Amino acid sequence: MSNTGVYYIATGEQFVQEAEMSARSVRDAMPDIPLAIATDVTPNFEFDHTINISKPKHGFADQIDNLYRSPFDKTIHFDTDIYVDSDITDLADLLNQFDIGAAHNHNREAYDPPGVPDSFPEYNTGVVIYRNNEEFRSFTHEWKENYTELVAENNMQNQPSFRKTLYESELR
Repeated sequence: MSNTGVYYIATGEQFVQEAEMSARSVRDAMPDIPLAIATDVTPNFEFDHTINISKPKHGFADQIDNLYRSPFDKTIHFDTDIYVDSDITDLADLLNQFDIGAAHNHNREAYDPPGVPDSFPEYNTGVVIYRNNEEFRSFTHEWKENYTELVAENNMQNQPSFRKTLYESELR
């Protein structure tokens, strides 16, 4: 694995095209940072790494299932609709002290998972930085279990399950 890079997960032609537009903005702002994509479609943009998703679900589960596949030790994960207009590589510096980072949701929470206090807000999973290590891989496994449970309760968002998993995890 290389040290730091930007990683997208995009399934379906529309989202791959969106990721390509985002990647162009990253390349303009930070020409030296490596870019990777996990996808089921052959991209037209030249990513440094392309990871095949052989059986995509075309939904939130694809993110959870593929975050650990990043080729970078320190990963800056962007949703496909993120656009960058300046150098943000210092986000990776946070990973010298922390295992994971994300901004809280603008309204703090959309769903209140059981066992999580109101004082621990919901996080936006559109931009997540993380150390791609065993602890993080374990976190994604737990996140998938929580997501599956919450989807069964008719909540299709991945952020409530991320919140619950992060609250229960030992990640710093």
